[in-house]
Amino acid sequence: WMYSWISEDLAVPTDNWPSRAGKACIWDGGSHVPFIVAWPGQVAGGTTNSNNVNNLDIYSTILDMLDLEPYDGYPLDSESLVPSLLGQTPANGNTVFVQFPQSPPATGTFPGVWVRQDDWKLIRFFHGNGAPGDHRYELYNIAADPGEEDNLAEDNPALVAQLDALIEQHLADTEALVPVYNPNYVPPTFDG
Repeated sequence: WMYSWISEDLAVPTDNWPSRAGKACIWDGGSHVPFIVAWPGQVAGGTTNSNNVNNLDIYSTILDMLDLEPYDGYPLDSESLVPSLLGQTPANGNTVFVQFPQSPPATGTFPGVWVRQDDWKLIRFFHGNGAPGDHRYELYNIAADPGEEDNLAEDNPALVAQLDALIEQHLADTEALVPVYNPNYVPPTFDG
């Protein structure tokens, strides 16, 4: 209900302008939010940086801050943000992945995964062209196009292939569950 309700003045429930879309969406409006840290004696108040982070990285970061090791046999699928917080090159090479394998009808988002590396963001919509493994791609330069309006995938096949290889490796490394192609599924019309 909260995602589909629109007020009388046509305001949507989540609007992260200038980012595209809002909560429960694969575009930046669904994931691009501020991240605030207070770490007295390490991070000076009022400092900012524009490194990419992922909420999965919080656990590894806290372990690193406290100089603790994870439990034996507990695999980490994240990187410490401590280098970023200290103004150094981030451990993740400024590369962040987000997997969104579900398809909430109220938001119109299709199952997908994205990688953001520096200013580039590639979205892979699983089986988005209607055949097994025939994914649909959207490529954006987020610095130049924060609203993700100009899909540059068709004009940059080499960059799409390079970033998609990162996605494929990430899915394998994390043993991620990936939506399986269903030939009987008829998706709603995509207008994005």
